Order: sequence, then structure tokens, then C-alpha cells
Amino acid sequence: MRNYLRSFANGESARQFLVMSLIGVVNTVVDFGLVNLFTFGLSWNVYVAVTTAFLLATLLSYVLNRRLTFGMAASGVNAGEGAAFVGVNVVALGVTNAVVWVADQWVGPLDALELNLAKLVATALILLPKFAAFRDIVFKRALAEQRHGAIEPEPAADDTA
Repeated sequence: MRNYLRSFANGESARQFLVMSLIGVVNTVVDFGLVNLFTFGLSWNVYVAVTTAFLLATLLSYVLNRRLTFGMAASGVNAGEGAAFVGVNVVALGVTNAVVWVADQWVGPLDALELNLAKLVATALILLPKFAAFRDIVFKRALAEQRHGAIEPEPAADDTA
């Protein structure tokens, strides 16, 4: 565990975390803007608005993080990577909706400021776990290929030559 935590304490991880955080700011602005448009401009149900905005921001996040945070070309996208990215973000969506639900239960129907504060708390809670999941699950194989060339298949257990 100690070695894993140390893997975050280097220049490359610091740069990646900074870029991902900046992309996160852009995506948060997009997400908040859409939530407010859907909820207060179009009178959508708050959970439908939160979910729809989150999913649209997730698509933008995938494209920007793949390209800018981890320096990968768009042509290398694969279904497994995309599914893992969506999976990580579905978990994050669950945390976001849980935080909004708790706030709604404590405060009552949320006004714009309260909704945005609840979403900000959720954003803070999911930032570091999302970075770890992006680096260590979603883009792990592509990052390894980028660093070391194509990944060779592991030899079978009975290879003794």
C-alpha cells in the first residue's frame, strides 16, 4: 500500500493530477450549467437533470482526459477503456446523487445555491478517487503501452525455455 501511495508522489502524477483537475473545473462548469439549465430553466426533475448533466460532462471528460491528461491519441479508444471510464463515472454519479439526496433530506427542496453547494461537496469527495481510477484502471493498459511499447502477452506458466 505504501508503494502505491508513493506512486502519486512524482512529477508525472502531479502533472496528470493538475491537468485532470483543470479539466475537472471545465467539466464542473459545464455540469453545473447544464444542471441549472435543466432544473431551473426547463423545470426537469432534479435527479434527471443531475444525471443527464453528469453523463454529458462525462463524455467531455473522457475525451479531454484521454487526450490532455494522459496524452493519448483519439484513435486508440477501445470499448473496454470506454466501459471502464463510464463505470468509474457511474460510481461517481452515485456519490453525487447520494450527496444531493442527503442535502435534500436535511434542507428540504433545494434552491439553486443549495443544489450547487451539494454538487460541489460531491465533486470534492470524488476528485482523488477518480484520478486513481483513471490512472490505474481506465487508462492503465494504454499508459503502459505508451511507456513501454506494445504490451507483450505474458508467457504461459509451463514455458521453461
